[in-house]
Amino acid sequence: ISPTSTPEMKTFSKEIQTIDNQAVILYKPTVTTSTTPIIIYSHGSNEHITTNGPTPQFFVEALDTYGNYFAQNGILFVASEMYGENWGSTESLNHLKALIKHVQNEYEIESKPNLYGFSMGGLPTLRFAKTYPDSINKIALLAPTINMPDWNEASLRTLNDIPIRIWHGTKDVNVPPTLSEAFYQAAVAAGNTTITRNTITNETHRHFLKPATLLDFFEPER
Repeated sequence: ISPTSTPEMKTFSKEIQTIDNQAVILYKPTVTTSTTPIIIYSHGSNEHITTNGPTPQFFVEALDTYGNYFAQNGILFVASEMYGENWGSTESLNHLKALIKHVQNEYEIESKPNLYGFSMGGLPTLRFAKTYPDSINKIALLAPTINMPDWNEASLRTLNDIPIRIWHGTKDVNVPPTLSEAFYQAAVAAGNTTITRNTITNETHRHFLKPATLLDFFEPER
């Protein structure tokens, strides 16, 4: 999906760096300020940021579509290799912390990042938010893997001040949509009033969420 050219579109650069010993792609607006938002993407289990792995071509294309769109709209978009199939490991959480600190030190941006997790990426995204809830702005989840034993009432309450939106296809056979529904219901029962979920009729696990849809969630005033 190609972004529509408008006079407001910003110039940007695509950079590949090594941060905390992991390959990281940054789609960076040429000019950033203290109000420049940041989105950090956590990938699925068979996705790799570089060519060092069996990365599906559609993922490479989707990553560029997201990165180009957000950077042209004045948002820093960051995607890390994050130890490959990390499944929300401690090292992936430590890497997220180091990655956020790095970009905050290197670029003039908003103090709190937005997190976007797809499939397996739901694990590090939510576990990081549970550990550092005050450091996150918003969370978007697409067909997320969620380990429900992580989430008792007390841990769910740590997310109560973070706007969270979940998208899940009804025909997802890789990660059942009932998992997202169970997490949503548990969060609501724990008093969360900032979580919403969108059921996507007849869509499978590999549903491509339009970047404009994410932009509307992360930056609704744009």
